[in-house]
Amino acid sequence: MRKYLDIPKIDYVLTHLKFRCDFPVELSRRLVFLKQEELGAIPQNCVVFPLSNQKRSVNHKIGQLPIFYPVLKKESSHIVKSNDSLLFSHDILQEIFCLQTLYYEQEVNDKDKLGRIRPEST
Repeated sequence: MRKYLDIPKIDYVLTHLKFRCDFPVELSRRLVFLKQEELGAIPQNCVVFPLSNQKRSVNHKIGQLPIFYPVLKKESSHIVKSNDSLLFSHDILQEIFCLQTLYYEQEVNDKDKLGRIRPEST
């Protein structure tokens, strides 16, 4: 994707997360979604999800895990503490959304004769 996730897509990811784990209302109030250019002002005592409008990267990793939408590229950790808040170093919501919806399969042209994606193509 080359655009920020909008509110319905963020809600889609969070709704599916709530199906899998307890998600207290108090935590919901502390979730903050900031575009890359807004990261200079991290709110206090929140969980900050940076939003990226960059093209998917296949070259960035933290450990062995590929990070498709790095925001804080110099970080070697998934989360950073700043202003008593937790800040993800990459756009994990966009990555989850794309995996949940099979978005990346739209980019693949190498399909078998039945139109299925070959595992080695993704």
